[in-house]
Amino acid sequence: MDDASRDGDSIRELLLGMGGSSMRKSYYPELRGKLDDLELFRELVERSSDAIFLFAIPAYSMLFANRAAREAFRISAEAGRSLRIQDVFPASSSSEFARGLEAAEAAGDCAPFIERRNSDGSERRYELVINRVSASGGLFGIAIARDSTERILLQEKIASDLLEKESMLREIHHRVKNNFQLMKSMLALQSSSIDDDRARIPLIEAQNRIMSMASIHERLYESPDLARVGAREYFEDLVSSIRANFDGVLPSFRVSVACDEIALSLEMALPCGLIANELVSNCFRHAFPPGIFAGAPAIAVAIRSIGEGWAELAVSDNGIGIGAEQLAGEASTVGFTLIRALIAQIHGEVSWLGGGGTVASVRFPL
Repeated sequence: MDDASRDGDSIRELLLGMGGSSMRKSYYPELRGKLDDLELFRELVERSSDAIFLFAIPAYSMLFANRAAREAFRISAEAGRSLRIQDVFPASSSSEFARGLEAAEAAGDCAPFIERRNSDGSERRYELVINRVSASGGLFGIAIARDSTERILLQEKIASDLLEKESMLREIHHRVKNNFQLMKSMLALQSSSIDDDRARIPLIEAQNRIMSMASIHERLYESPDLARVGAREYFEDLVSSIRANFDGVLPSFRVSVACDEIALSLEMALPCGLIANELVSNCFRHAFPPGIFAGAPAIAVAIRSIGEGWAELAVSDNGIGIGAEQLAGEASTVGFTLIRALIAQIHGEVSWLGGGGTVASVRFPL
């Protein structure tokens, strides 16, 4: 080789990097590293437990399926590249897959579960996740199908168990309410045989106490939430029933109910209902004595939220008011004894305001 040729090769190697020493020093290690990375990536995809597919867009012909995909969907290596998306997935899933890939924002969208029946007749369910990628000047769709059969079956069993338990709880609340209603009806039958209106009042009060407990179970039976009842509906029904039971025995009263949207648990609603029942019954019996009170009798019941985690039940009337001596005298009655016990049960506190009417306020934590 003459000097001119050697000089030309040297220049070409310097400018273009085509010389043997340049290839060994520069291109080969870098190319080898990329090939190793590509082989590692291919091995990871091939060994993935999820079924992975690669489709060409817009033909939706399959370009690649890893081992999990071939085994789960029974795809042979020879037939692989001749398959289209509708040949692999059920009609509904393949249509969903195609629509998702056509959307510009398609990236990691989860398509509906697909079902695949094995040769032994067992059914497997897969969750299909789709992505669209652009590479090498073309569009491709990637589908990852994860076998979620065990998880779905477990979720279905949990949902079935919950539904069964809800049905049982509803039936229990219904039967408890019916038992309370039966007791109330027996007391009503007994009180109807008594001619003295004042003698009937203790039986009516007993009916009201039973009714306040029965109403809770009726509300829970009808409510979508079997653990809580709405305070507004419960107290409106409660006060209306109390008023109806005293109708014809005591004079007519105007009764109003104002409640915030508060949800009460069974453990809280039951004592609160009994407390309200006793306080309203006391108003009916003692706040408007004939010959002393002049005016239009009125009773107001309110329950409201008063702060973080606290509520207040207030029962007020425009009657003659209650004094300290009267409170001391009433302290030994069944009603007041029950009120104190129920307030202690809900960890609450009560305050009384007399004078131009009476206000009993019970504050308790929700």
